[in-house]
Amino acid sequence: MITFIHDNFVRILFGVLSIIFAGQALFLLFKEANALGRATLAAALFVFCALIGNTDQFDSFTFSATGVVAKAKNVIEQAQVTIGNLRMLSVASAKAIYLNLAWSNRLGGIEPRQKQKALDSINEQLRTVEVSDADWQAIVWPHVELIGYDLYFIFYYAARSAVSYHVDELQTRDHKTQAETFAILQTWDAKWTPTSLVPLDPFLTEGARLTAYMKQQVSPSLVEPPAYDKLMKLAETVGTLYEACRKHGGYTDETLVYLEEYNKGNNGELGGYYAKLMALP
Repeated sequence: MITFIHDNFVRILFGVLSIIFAGQALFLLFKEANALGRATLAAALFVFCALIGNTDQFDSFTFSATGVVAKAKNVIEQAQVTIGNLRMLSVASAKAIYLNLAWSNRLGGIEPRQKQKALDSINEQLRTVEVSDADWQAIVWPHVELIGYDLYFIFYYAARSAVSYHVDELQTRDHKTQAETFAILQTWDAKWTPTSLVPLDPFLTEGARLTAYMKQQVSPSLVEPPAYDKLMKLAETVGTLYEACRKHGGYTDETLVYLEEYNKGNNGELGGYYAKLMALP
């Protein structure tokens, strides 16, 4: 029992330290200029702590140059309480890291693929310190929430471009007045344009709910028939990608590839979004 407590204490202690050093390295690397040396040192400490925290996975360690040999100390009193406190510290540190990195590329910064690679290393250490599923979900939520928000906007811009195309057709084909068609688009915008994360949050609990929410936004009376069918498929695709990201706690490789392909040549104009929609299989 004493050996078990001691082994757990050492593993979790260095797991927590590795999370802290990883966060510091990422912050210095991406947020501060001329901090490469300090970031490298923090990254080295992260690797060192990660290795020490997982010594049970290796036969032995040899530290040349310093000649230092680490030996186990006596078990500290109330070790189980200390381990619990260390888990709490690791959760608090990981929450800060995830929140910081989740918002780091909103106006330029870390690319999604780089960001996810960094967060995956934090996630490995969270498994090492055995955080609860509830704590893990709370840690990754800011990151997952923004992924859902970005995926949703793929659908939103496609849907709005389809509605805009339809009202233009109503003017030229059905001789509707500009005031009539503008009212249709204005009503749709007022109902479905998200002004923040808050209106979308209730539908980000699972991919199926997000898909159902998106499908509510369009109908055959609001878009041309070919666009309607493609929007229904797009809603399914976005919901499926988001559900995989939600379960993973971040971007999946499939989602990253999809976003990279979809964003190629995006000119940010409604005509461009409509062309992308109609080009979808």
